[in-house]
Amino acid sequence: MGLFKKLEGKTAEEWFEKGDALGKLGKHQEEIECYNKVLEIKPHDTMARLRKGLAFIALKEYQEAIRCFDQVLELEPGDVTAWSLKSIALRGLGGLQKELECYDEMLEAKPDDAMAWNFKGGALREVGKYQEAITCFDKALEIKPDYVVARLNKGVTLGKLGRHQEELKCYDKALKINPNNAMAWSVKGAALGELGKYQEAIKCYDKSLEISPDSSVTWSFKGAALVKLSRHQEAKECYDRASALYFGHKKADLIHQKD
Repeated sequence: MGLFKKLEGKTAEEWFEKGDALGKLGKHQEEIECYNKVLEIKPHDTMARLRKGLAFIALKEYQEAIRCFDQVLELEPGDVTAWSLKSIALRGLGGLQKELECYDEMLEAKPDDAMAWNFKGGALREVGKYQEAITCFDKALEIKPDYVVARLNKGVTLGKLGRHQEELKCYDKALKINPNNAMAWSVKGAALGELGKYQEAIKCYDKSLEISPDSSVTWSFKGAALVKLSRHQEAKECYDRASALYFGHKKADLIHQKD
C-alpha cells in the first residue's frame, strides 16, 4: 500500500529521497521532517527510522536518536545497524559504559557478529583496556578472518602496548587481503616510524597517498618522518599540504552549515 500512497503529493520514496538530499546539504531538521512524512505513509519503514536517528545524531540530539534506534529494534531485534548506531548515540551522551553495555546486548542477541566484537574492542581501547580490546578483535577475526578493519584495529591496539613487531604483522596480513587499503599503508608507516625505520615508513606513506591523496593525516605523518631524516624542506611541503587539506575540509563543512 505504501508504495502508491501519497502524502502532500509525494510517495514515501519521494519523501525519502528529499530527506536524503537535505541531509547531504546539512539541513537535518528539514531532513527529519521528510522522514516523518515517510513514516506517516509507511509506519514500519526501518530505514527511514535509521536515517532519522542519524539526522538527530548530526544535530547532537542523542536521546531522540536513541528513541529512533530503539523503535527499529522493537521491529527487528537483530538489526546490527540499529545496535551500532545506538551505541554511537550513547557515546554522544558521554556514556562509554552505556555504549559497552549496548555491545554486550548486541552480542547476547548475536554472539557471532564480527562487527559487534570489533566495535566493542574499539570502545575498550578508548578507555585504555588494551588487552581486553585485543581479545575482542581476535573474536571478530575468528568469525571473519578477512575482516581488514578488525585486523587494523588489533594492530593499532598492539601499538598502544609498544608491541610494534606484532603490530606490523597485523598490517601485513591486512595488506595481503587488500593491498589497496590506504589506511593499512598509513598505519604501517606509523609503526615503522616508531621503530625508527623512517625511510621504510615514507615508502608506506607514499603507497597510501597514491591510493588516497587527500589524507591530511598521512601527509602529516610523512612530514614527521622527513623531519627525522633532516629533510626539512620536503617536510614543510608535506605539512603545508596536510594543512591545506584539513582546513579545506573544515571550510567546506562551514559552507554546508550556512546553506
